[in-house]
Amino acid sequence: MAPIRLVLAVVAVAALAAACSDDDGTTEGRQDPAAAAAADLDAQAAAPRDDIDVDGPSSNSSTTTPSTTTTTIPGIVVNKFALTIDDCFDQLEDLAAGRPREVTTKIPCDEPHDAQIFSRLSYPAEPGELYPGDDIVEDYALAACYLRFEAWADAIYETSALEIRAFTPTRDDFEAQSYRGIQCFVERNDGAKLVGTSRSSGL
Repeated sequence: MAPIRLVLAVVAVAALAAACSDDDGTTEGRQDPAAAAAADLDAQAAAPRDDIDVDGPSSNSSTTTPSTTTTTIPGIVVNKFALTIDDCFDQLEDLAAGRPREVTTKIPCDEPHDAQIFSRLSYPAEPGELYPGDDIVEDYALAACYLRFEAWADAIYETSALEIRAFTPTRDDFEAQSYRGIQCFVERNDGAKLVGTSRSSGL
């Protein structure tokens, strides 16, 4: 996923273009997903909504992190979609049946960790809507997370030592399970470990 510093300007231009377009933003009776996302971001820029606590995909989702017994790793192995605001975590690669897999472990924030969740929200789509595509979902997530960063970190993002990232639903999560959850998280932009909470840190 591209860091928000590379995509935010593109998202802003796209949102402005969609907002100013004379087109009604519909295709075969369905609202254009990019226009819908842009309109939602416009509304949030004026007044960001409160974060919502969204449930993750069900346990049979392809994105559920499987349990691991092959290695000893720090922290508690969790489904990344179960992480909540202010949780600190690591993301590691493990081997399962000879194939690499992503493992997420929840870590106490006073210990070195890769990242920390700072917001949870939901992509604006009704149940049954088709997946709008990776780029639209990821760009929406990063832009929405950006709107929430400064109040949480007590820092201006453009001069911050932190990088905004986001967990977003896959096509299967979105269409088969109607999962819309987005989790915003921060990590250091120099790749170093975080120590202590980043909330109100001014980093």
